[in-house]
Amino acid sequence: MSVNDILTISEPLVLTSERNLRILARHIARERAQPLSEVINEIEHLYVKTAKAQYGEEYEFWSHIQQNGQIKLAQVLKIVDRVECEQREVKFTDVIAFRPDAKIGTYICNALSPIHPAKIEEWLAAPETLVQKVQISARLDT
Repeated sequence: MSVNDILTISEPLVLTSERNLRILARHIARERAQPLSEVINEIEHLYVKTAKAQYGEEYEFWSHIQQNGQIKLAQVLKIVDRVECEQREVKFTDVIAFRPDAKIGTYICNALSPIHPAKIEEWLAAPETLVQKVQISARLDT
């Protein structure tokens, strides 16, 4: 039996992979044997929880993982005639100038930059893997 080298690379290689929240959700769903929609809801809830930890429990937030794997995060405000809670309401007269279709009792969203939970931020930040001293060989029976 002899060994023939098919590939030998002495220089280090850096392998990159796309990292986004849909890829993470699929990975977790497979690992847990759980429906993808449940995992996506769990991740979205985690973003809302993280925003509340940053800004305060008195605020209302919404998050959504888009088809491209990016997260949208927003503060949700109810349009009211008279504001009683500044963290959850906005006065109709303040909104009508930039939202002519606004109606009392409906909601608007103020887009925010995502506040990534710590473990997700770590996962998103590590898209490269260093591979060194690659040697692929084949054994040939003679």
